[in-house]
Amino acid sequence: MKNPDPRQKTLCTTLANHEVVVLAAYLAGAESSLADTEDIAIKANELAPGRFSWRKHKEQINIDAVRKRLWDATKPEKGAYLIGSEKIGWRLTKAGFDFAHRHISAGNAAQPNKARASQVERTAHTREIKRMMAMCPPQRILGAFVERCGLGRVEDSFVLANSGSGAAPREDSAEGLMLRVLDEHGPVMDGEAFAEKCIAAGMNATTFYLYRINSPVICALGKNVYCKVGTNVSPGTVEDIVGRRRAVVRFSDHGWTSAGRLWCGIELTRQVITSGGIRLPAFVADFVQGEWQVVLPDGSDYGTVVCRGVFIWSFRNAFALLGAEPSDLTAFEFNLKSRRVLVRVGGAGLFEAIQDPESANAVERLEEA
Repeated sequence: MKNPDPRQKTLCTTLANHEVVVLAAYLAGAESSLADTEDIAIKANELAPGRFSWRKHKEQINIDAVRKRLWDATKPEKGAYLIGSEKIGWRLTKAGFDFAHRHISAGNAAQPNKARASQVERTAHTREIKRMMAMCPPQRILGAFVERCGLGRVEDSFVLANSGSGAAPREDSAEGLMLRVLDEHGPVMDGEAFAEKCIAAGMNATTFYLYRINSPVICALGKNVYCKVGTNVSPGTVEDIVGRRRAVVRFSDHGWTSAGRLWCGIELTRQVITSGGIRLPAFVADFVQGEWQVVLPDGSDYGTVVCRGVFIWSFRNAFALLGAEPSDLTAFEFNLKSRRVLVRVGGAGLFEAIQDPESANAVERLEEA
């Protein structure tokens, strides 16, 4: 646990009680693990001496007063800075970490009430940055670039390539194979179907996804639909492909096991298996920030993964060892105390098995072995 700086005591005189316990939780280690109520109470008393004391016996910490403010800090109207409970402990949310880190680092009361951007404002700001980065330069700029580089000439908003300015990919290259698949099964293809056909033709899955993102001869039409650059795409083609996709939403679930462990599960896609990265539900992500030891169903350790924001990665090697295939289910069971995550891959009954008390007991015995 961290010790408070003397300047932070001055800062706390301007903060509300629930904000003081958020700083105390941070100092008690709640940014990376679950912090106990009593540890937080001690830090809160160090930050704001007397504020959480009994009325008659000032030297005694009133644990109930601290507990009430901890629950206050979980409420949306109070900032939703904390998650957890008295039973399992308390953990900072991203908003709570940002608040605590900002005030602890400042260590003074110069700007204690500075307006904080709301979650909506932060989301809008991030969306605007991404939009600006994705913007294509004006046509006249692109046209001038093409002509200056000798790649072609611009006529009526069309670029006509100069003869010999570029060579087609070799047939035995990765791009050559992708173009051949589009010729045989396209010219426009659903992204997952495109991946399966290329991999079936002998292409490495990782290579496929890298080339699909970066290749200048593959065009992304949006909504995970692809074609060759220069393909004449008829109106409604993309919508027709999207409409033919299976209407069933992929399986996803999360919750607590009978043994009190946090778990979540998803249905695997080829891309997830290849990258090993998982987008977690926000509720789960708030609990599992940081590094985790990966545990296989036989109890053996198998590397580590890291959670940042709502993404945790990379389970790629574990998926390969467990023989994961597209449409399989995978479940992750997090032991919040030992920082270990059990990874399982299975069929339709996997999520039900996770919640079965006998399964929870088996996991307990496995970890004790």
